[in-house]
Amino acid sequence: MSGLQLFLVSKSSPNSFSDSRYEDLTSEELWSFVHNETGHLFMCESLLLELARRGDSHVVDFCNSLLLKSDIECWFLALRILATHGSTRAFEVLQSEYMKATPQNWNYVASFIAQVIDEERIAPFKMIAKDFASVGRLDVTHWTFHALKALESHCRRMGIEIISTNTHSGKHINPRTSAQEIAPLLFN
Repeated sequence: MSGLQLFLVSKSSPNSFSDSRYEDLTSEELWSFVHNETGHLFMCESLLLELARRGDSHVVDFCNSLLLKSDIECWFLALRILATHGSTRAFEVLQSEYMKATPQNWNYVASFIAQVIDEERIAPFKMIAKDFASVGRLDVTHWTFHALKALESHCRRMGIEIISTNTHSGKHINPRTSAQEIAPLLFN
């Protein structure tokens, strides 16, 4: 080994299941609340996340409008909502945001992209991983198995040793562990 190390950290977080407060409301009713909210946009975050979980196609358009604003909080909210939506269109917007991001923001955008990586999206993510995956510490909370696998592949090629910890469980992972073995340790 070259002595280069990447520490992966996974934190305990709330589940991403549907919010039961909204199960009796239609998507049209949720949108009505979003559009009629006179307060801060972030008071609507749970409504927008619920619409994203439902796969509402208008969510991506709404996120695009948030991304046009010059407000970092709107930017982060849009990325969160797009990652929750997870559609091909949402993935394309996330990729576009990655391409526009400054190098210091790559990790942020990549962490949201990593939440929607599946077998079909692994190739574009491998290209992204080479930009941000380096020596240091990387939060992989919510990353999919396929994203971890792409990261593992990149690190192996670059001679970077992966050291992983689930901060919730305190489990430490052997640095030579494969992504298939890492995933249950990080996600449980």
